[in-house]
Amino acid sequence: MDSVKSWMQEQKMLQDGEAVLVALSGGADSVSLLYYLKEQSRTTGWNVSAAHFNHHLRGEESDRDEAFCRDLCQKWGIPLQIGDADVRGEADRSGESEEQCARRLRYDFLQKAAAGSKIATAHTLSDQAETVLLHLSRGAGLRGICGIPPVRENIIRPFLRITRDEVEAYCKENSLLFITDSTNTRREYARNRIRLDVVPVLQDIHPGFLKSMDRCTAWLRDIKEFLEQQTQEVLTKACTQNGYRVEELLKHPPAVRREAIMELIRRAGGQAQALHVEMVEDLLSHPGGADLSGKVRARQKDGLLQVQPIHGKEPQWMEPIPLKEGTFLLPSGIQMTVEAVGIDEKENFNKMLFNNAIDCAKIMGTAMIRRRMPGDRFHPAGRGCGKSLKKLFQEAGVPLEQRDLIPVVCDEEGILWVSGFGPDQRAAIGAGTRRLYRFESVRR
Repeated sequence: MDSVKSWMQEQKMLQDGEAVLVALSGGADSVSLLYYLKEQSRTTGWNVSAAHFNHHLRGEESDRDEAFCRDLCQKWGIPLQIGDADVRGEADRSGESEEQCARRLRYDFLQKAAAGSKIATAHTLSDQAETVLLHLSRGAGLRGICGIPPVRENIIRPFLRITRDEVEAYCKENSLLFITDSTNTRREYARNRIRLDVVPVLQDIHPGFLKSMDRCTAWLRDIKEFLEQQTQEVLTKACTQNGYRVEELLKHPPAVRREAIMELIRRAGGQAQALHVEMVEDLLSHPGGADLSGKVRARQKDGLLQVQPIHGKEPQWMEPIPLKEGTFLLPSGIQMTVEAVGIDEKENFNKMLFNNAIDCAKIMGTAMIRRRMPGDRFHPAGRGCGKSLKKLFQEAGVPLEQRDLIPVVCDEEGILWVSGFGPDQRAAIGAGTRRLYRFESVRR
């Protein structure tokens, strides 16, 4: 534990006599952290307390965890605060995943319990490696692959440079009892699969994998800090009363520009995912607008970039819907009817049918109904040319706020049909059509 002490001093985590609240789950990591801080407080004068949050996600096991934490703190003479919430019910109401909702509620409780003092969480180097790998698998940017910060505002992580194996050895050495979360072995959770299946392979390839990951994330944090400083300077220069000057943003290297875009998205209350950054970068060269995950809207007009939160509950697309017969109320608030129709060889096609149908035989692979996506190109039947959906909507004068609500039918080769604009050339019905999908879409 000498490395923990030097790490805490290096990161200036706690001053002598300072109060610290330990996030106590009852597992080996948090029990060890509470014990370590309690023992160190004999010489440092730290005012150590604990807080436990019951998520009520594992029935009797959740109540067992709470009871264990109560007994442990009573035995050690440490003040304990208990919080709880119906995480599953709140997640259903908020639309978050259970994991996201649990984390939000837990940290809200910890901040209230700490009342401004430091909060110590028991994240280890093993947690750090799992987090970085998980973020890499999702295509995270620099902030994501920097992993868990040692200090974030009033939250400190004293164990971030020791491994889970070292923690368990510390428990054994000091005869510390702890409990185990039964969900830790369930492979339906992505983090568990990384811990159980991926990390052991990497450690087999390179036994020093975890320590190498520690060095890597430390270097990346230094790079991130430098980029953040550059970003603030760029945004200050580019800022005007009505937005950020595109000309100024384009002067800087891609790494700085992307970091600036991510900062603007975060300021607007969004999550700066790689796809959203690419969408905004595209706007720097091509005036227009785009919705970023339904929470933030970006717009470039007259050389100014605006990134702003979307207020109110506007209809938004969610997941693509498989193309099949039936009537669907799309997430955008549009009711769409899809009908499969057989065509007689001698039947004539009227203009309305031509504009609102596609030839079933020309569908390649799986067909879906979805919103427009970056890079979508469309070849309107009978026009002999192709263009991006973005340009098509601009030329047609479709309002910015309506563009992401227009149903698009596509297959594995690309667009088949766009509501209000008709079929793509390759999917248009003709003399050889024997079966078609007919579409009708109306705003509800």
